[in-house]
Amino acid sequence: MAKQESFIKFKGTLDDLTFYRLRGKYIVKKKGGVDRERILTDPNFARVRENMSEFTAAAKVATTFRKSLNSLIKQLGGTTVQARLMRIFRKVLNTVAGKAGQRDLVLLPNKELFSEFQFNEAKRFDSIFTALFDVPVVDANRNEVTWTVPVFDPAHELEMPGGTTHYRFVLATVVLSDHRHNELTETYTPRTDAAFIKRAVTYSDYLDAGVAPEAPLPLVTDLGLEAPLPDTAISITVAGVFFYKQVNGDYLTLQSEQALQVLVVA
Repeated sequence: MAKQESFIKFKGTLDDLTFYRLRGKYIVKKKGGVDRERILTDPNFARVRENMSEFTAAAKVATTFRKSLNSLIKQLGGTTVQARLMRIFRKVLNTVAGKAGQRDLVLLPNKELFSEFQFNEAKRFDSIFTALFDVPVVDANRNEVTWTVPVFDPAHELEMPGGTTHYRFVLATVVLSDHRHNELTETYTPRTDAAFIKRAVTYSDYLDAGVAPEAPLPLVTDLGLEAPLPDTAISITVAGVFFYKQVNGDYLTLQSEQALQVLVVA
């Protein structure tokens, strides 16, 4: 790496040289590293190719999961969701026997890896909503999920940020497919028909923060499946809570103390 001291100040890339500014100085760096073609063909990089293949598979499914809940994660999640989800999917791949780089991604037998996953690494959902509640009930076809929010005291069992006048719960269910390695294309493809890859989101009404609920509150997600969910797919159900300040009839979201958690995987 060289430091440029002349009056000519470049930024960008020229041939195999990259020019950039660092701490007020202009730096020129020669392109290095291993050529991509060599990585893809050289026998010495076989292990690297295996890792790349499985990394790509884990990233693909993690991204699908995250995007399915994107609107919720943006408001209730943290900044490391993608990386932490990828670690889980890499663990899933590591549980499957077979040649590295060609192992299928099989979800249902590994559902415990997703148990109680927190989308906000800085705040657990069950530390905000501290009332005792039952695990959601999943029907036999894995089409419908019911979570019953129990009667509780918001003043003592809901950690609300200052200024909260209302809150509401959200329940969401997402279907993810197993992925099979294709030796011909060296890619991973879904094993489940696209008709089963669905999601459902349900919100409670806006609830007054100063009034304790008088009865349990059932929340239901219905995927609308016409047949039982096959064993090549799993459903992941998450729950979260939003806090609001009511101003002139509008509910303004309060950004602090938000959380989202996996409650059941089936």
